[in-house]
Amino acid sequence: MLVAVRLSGVRFQLAGDADVRVLRKAGAGSSILAAAVAAALSGCQKNPVPAQTIVMGDRFEVTVSELDQVLRAAPGVRKEEVGPARRALLQALIGQKLLAQAGEEEKLDRRPDVVQQLAAARRAILASSYIQRLEGDRAKPSPVEIEAFYNHHPALFKERMEFAVREFAFPLASENIGRYSKLLNDRGFDGLSEELGATHPEIQATDRTLTSNELPVGSREGALKLNVGSDVMYRTLEALHLGRIIALHPNPVSLGEARMPIYNLILEERRAALATAAVEDLKRKRNVKVVNPSLMTGNKT
Repeated sequence: MLVAVRLSGVRFQLAGDADVRVLRKAGAGSSILAAAVAAALSGCQKNPVPAQTIVMGDRFEVTVSELDQVLRAAPGVRKEEVGPARRALLQALIGQKLLAQAGEEEKLDRRPDVVQQLAAARRAILASSYIQRLEGDRAKPSPVEIEAFYNHHPALFKERMEFAVREFAFPLASENIGRYSKLLNDRGFDGLSEELGATHPEIQATDRTLTSNELPVGSREGALKLNVGSDVMYRTLEALHLGRIIALHPNPVSLGEARMPIYNLILEERRAALATAAVEDLKRKRNVKVVNPSLMTGNKT
């Protein structure tokens, strides 16, 4: 059996249990299932195995704490998948550490681009840890706050709609994006389709299904007033979408279903506000300001 696992952007396709053997079972208080070691590394052990070591090799080891960290970061799995998932993650961790050591042996960690990436990762981890420390034991969202959020955002939950949209999507860098937007406003979707059919027949409309909570924040509440035949215009990170609603129906979310997503949304909003306030305070304390505005756009003077 082959299992695919991704760690830090690297995809590992791993053989199943036939390729590993148990070296040490985790203690009763640990979250780890049986630990395993590759058969290629097996053999008689002349020295006792360190208490916290799962996998050993020539100048190589994987410890309980390392696997625990990977398991904490892994997405949740069903109960019956826990064992195979953990064994797969262990094999992926072995592969990741072997590749990382090989990179260090070739001194790749001294290359300027790699140094920058390592510094960026360290910076992100420290910034996140600092915000977590600031959060401390701040009050978590209460049931009253969650219900108020639910009632205040009907387009996201109790009045959520699902739309079928026939649309044209134009990259934001498109030079004609302004003209097409005006054409939709002036002549509607039929006029836009006619113009594109005559001038750019290679541009074809596509059908898409989306819900009101997938629309940009400023468009969600207005979406509740749309009907079949309404022309729509909305922007995503990569494109401007110009289209027409061809079908719609209610797709509500109950308060019970929404509680955990709302809990996380409120926490995220608070975390963002806390981070913004902390950054502004640190800017004032350290007198941080832009001294070369032209470099912000890559222009050199």
